[in-house]
Amino acid sequence: MFSKESQFINIIKQDKQLKINYKKIKNKQIISANQASFLLQDNFLSKDIIFKVDTLKEEVFETYTSSIIININERIIRAKNSYNKNDTYCVKLNEEYNLLMKKDSLFEFEHYYKKIGFDYTFSPFHILNLHNEQNPKPNSLSVLIVNYHAYILIVNYKNDIVFYKIVKISSFDDIKTSSFYENEQVGQKLYDEIYYFELNNLIKEAVKEYYSKKNVSFIDQITILYNQKQLDISQIKNFEDELLMEINYHSISITESLYELSHGSSNKSYSKVKVKKKSFFKAFVSVALFTIIMALAYISYDRYKEANMNKELIKQAHSLNEELILPNHIIKNTEIKKVLLRHFDIIPYNMVLKKLSLDEMNSFILIDVLDNTTYSKLMQNRFLKYYKRSSIEYSNTDAIVKQAIIQNKGKKFSKNRALLVLPKYIQDEFLLEKRVTNQIKNIFPEDTKIEYLNTFSSNIVSYNYSLSLKISQPIELFNLIDNLNEEVYSINISYPLKLNVNEEDEIEVDFLLQFHQNKKAK
Repeated sequence: MFSKESQFINIIKQDKQLKINYKKIKNKQIISANQASFLLQDNFLSKDIIFKVDTLKEEVFETYTSSIIININERIIRAKNSYNKNDTYCVKLNEEYNLLMKKDSLFEFEHYYKKIGFDYTFSPFHILNLHNEQNPKPNSLSVLIVNYHAYILIVNYKNDIVFYKIVKISSFDDIKTSSFYENEQVGQKLYDEIYYFELNNLIKEAVKEYYSKKNVSFIDQITILYNQKQLDISQIKNFEDELLMEINYHSISITESLYELSHGSSNKSYSKVKVKKKSFFKAFVSVALFTIIMALAYISYDRYKEANMNKELIKQAHSLNEELILPNHIIKNTEIKKVLLRHFDIIPYNMVLKKLSLDEMNSFILIDVLDNTTYSKLMQNRFLKYYKRSSIEYSNTDAIVKQAIIQNKGKKFSKNRALLVLPKYIQDEFLLEKRVTNQIKNIFPEDTKIEYLNTFSSNIVSYNYSLSLKISQPIELFNLIDNLNEEVYSINISYPLKLNVNEEDEIEVDFLLQFHQNKKAK
């Protein structure tokens, strides 16, 4: 299936984010691998997400999309057993067992992602079974933690599945809405304790339930697979002491597992591969380009010479026009939004962000953290993908909650920048500074502090402002950036940009704002 050049995209919903991982394959070799992350708004897919996926699909004809479906009522049956085909969908788990899911549940999932459409939809049980097949451990219990659900399988001495269970576990948001929550720091520590207790308890309950059956084998060892929250070594040791069993605890890549499953049997997927149709528009463009090239071949040498003589005049006129082209505010705003999203994506759940400062080349992050190994394990390499240098410095290493400063220096600029068509700006009149200030007031919240700084004047006049406002969630800032991009004026956010969490848990945002217009109105 994945011959010549193809692309594999997997889309995974985690907390309030949607993560898109995509890799291109040529001659069975991975030639590139990237990821993108989007904040989810309410309970629908934003236009940015759909646009991103559609753009990726347009780049490579042989593109395949995949995801996982979480459903606590999913069942495992022997392949030879019957089921109600009227309201239940059945897919293969392995040679001996099938998975069952209610059609209503599958419909809800497909409806949510209908504007994307998946070629492959797998269950976490598929991932857990794949791991067990690649790492057979007879008489063992294995747990996969994904999206605050624990998927449990127990196999006997022949590695046959003899027990399964799905258990929902608490998320940090559940703790925040409880009566025990006081603040972010205490809440995080409380969540760590609750997470450990719930994981410990659900394994004990599964073992107890399994042993209550007749003629069962003894469980010799337990494997816990995680892809988000991590336990420390002392907690694992406590597990072993309490359960009197060996615990294998390590991370698993959902992305790589989905990639591997997609190369296997298609009858394991809850969705089916869509037939790839060639784009008529692309074919038309190809024919048109060929026709144009053939026509150009017949242009006479005299016409070519005449065009060459006028080349310098055209170049000069083009240069003059470029001087009057206003800065593309969509590119500038979108770039800053991407930088912010990268930082939020890299900072994990067990860190509390207190301050974030960005300038053109560097970033400064003040955080509270419980585990001083998190940066080296999860963050540094990801920051080095975007910056030349990344370092951390702790101010109180002996405290339970440690404060640290992360500094990233020397931003790396992408060589392949997306080209956007210049927006059609309103340029029929020259706006004075006072009018521009009123325009800015209409865009931003009422309590925004707006300070006019100066004017830079050449062929283009730029008004520079300093803005300060308070928000409760980062998504509010991203919405403001999106609103700016819809403006018919060249108006963009500029560095430095600072976010600071105050004592009321509000986010104070400070940044520069620029308004550009031609010196002479058209």
